[in-house]
Formats: sequence, C-alpha cells, structure tokens
Amino acid sequence: EGQNNKEKMMDQIKDVYVLDDEIKRLKNQNQLLEEYEGPVYNHIFRKKRGQAVLDIGCNNGMKTVERFDRKEIESVTGIEYHKELVAFANTRYKGEKFVFYQADLEDSGLEMVLKKDMKEKKITGYDVINISFVLMHLKEPEKLLCRLKKYLKKNGTMMIIDAEDRFSTMVPDEQKRMKLFLDICQRDPLSGNRHSGEKIKRYLKKSGYHKIVVHSKCVNAKEKEKEKKELIFDTFFSYLPLDYAYLCETEPEDSDYFGIKRKVKQHYAIFRKEFVEKSVYVACGVMIFTCCR
Repeated sequence: EGQNNKEKMMDQIKDVYVLDDEIKRLKNQNQLLEEYEGPVYNHIFRKKRGQAVLDIGCNNGMKTVERFDRKEIESVTGIEYHKELVAFANTRYKGEKFVFYQADLEDSGLEMVLKKDMKEKKITGYDVINISFVLMHLKEPEKLLCRLKKYLKKNGTMMIIDAEDRFSTMVPDEQKRMKLFLDICQRDPLSGNRHSGEKIKRYLKKSGYHKIVVHSKCVNAKEKEKEKKELIFDTFFSYLPLDYAYLCETEPEDSDYFGIKRKVKQHYAIFRKEFVEKSVYVACGVMIFTCCR
C-alpha cells in the first residue's frame, strides 16, 4: 500500500510538472536562484577541466543544461523519476555531453543506472553531484545521501539546494498572511517537506561528508525590488491555486482540500499585492549547501 501511495503521489507531481503554468514557474525559479547558485557553481567548477556531473532530480532537463553547459564540464548525467520527463529531456538535450535516465531515488535500481553510466563513460565517480529541491520530497533523504557518497569522487563536491520555511518572512505583515500561506504550503502534499533544509547538515555529518558549508539560507528582496519580489512570489506561492484545484479533483473525498482551496482563493490576490507592490521586505527560505567526500 505504501508503494502504491508513493506511485500515486509521484504521478500527481508529474501531471502538475508538465502544465504550462508550472513550466513558467520553474523558469522564474531558475532566474531567481541564479543570483544565489551562480557564485557557488563558479567556485566549484573553477579551473579544473573534464569534470563529470550527476544531477539528481533533473525534471525535463532544461535547468540541467542551463546550469552545466560550461567548458569545465565534460559529461552530465541527469536522473529523474518520471519517464515522460526523461524522454522529453533526451529528445531535446541528449548529445555528446548530456544524457538522462529514469530511476527511483529510493530504490536499488538507481545504483544500477549509475554503475552503467560510469562504465559507459569510463569514470570512477562523479566530480560533482547536484541535488536541487529533491530531498524535501523523499521519505528517507539520509539514505539517498549515504548511497550517493560512494559515487562521488574523493574530494568531489556535493551541492544541495532545498527549502526551509523557518527563514521565510514578510515585514511588515499585520494580517499575518505570510504565516497563513506558509501553513497552506506545508499542508500541500505536492509541495514536499517545507522544513527539509534544517535537517540536511545533520544528515551530511552522519553520512560522513566533510567541509560542510551553508552558502545561503534564503532569497530576499527589499521594499522597492518589485521585479525580484514577483519572481520570489511566483516561485514560492504561485503553484498553490493549481495544486489545490488538482488535489480537489483527484482526492474528492478529502474535504480539507476544498476548505484550503477556498482559503487560497479568498486571500491569494491580496497576499500577492501586499507581497509585491507594498513597501515590505520579503524573504523565502532556500538553503544551499556544499560538502565533500
């Protein structure tokens, strides 16, 4: 039953990911995070040529290519759960540098895929393993970190990006709408564990990684940075009307979803206006870690 529930949830996530609104949201997310990810990637890839990268949770491949189509990198392997997204990525981007595979990150089949990929590329491990907004969707993220360690080259770098809502805030916020919407995010099963970030450092230490560095805890915008605030809002909240409409359609027996859907409809427009247009400071929790084997 547990496996059936997982497959059902992953299919729901897949169905949402292929919608135009979600594709647009992911593009906005990529644009927003470049400011925070870019300097870290530049540091990781500096000077050394011929590097092999493993991108865990590559979705449709778009961001994988945007991140890693750089001269220092010789090969990039993307791993994604959804066959349809992998097929799209290979159709659009597969070539001399990029290849994409389907695998369940919580199943032994992942290691078979990685061993096959390493054998074909004649490498002993990956120089860099990238895990972006993946651990928050796993039941036992620590197990994945432990399993991946042996596929990371000695002194190779792992980079992890994940959500952490305890660093999210809006000031001022007399009506406490930020808290309301953070609660709504946490009750959205498609949104994952919104407090994943705070546990990752402990997971990494327990798994035997070293040189653990926290590079960022949130993305933020000052009062007059309207364009950036739009990107932050769209990245962290624009999916909620879509998610709850979808949940009400696919889980009609769950009355809680209908109540939350009404609450989102009631407050969404005014929350967005306060977030973007008013003179407020906003921050949303995104933690960026690097560590080494």
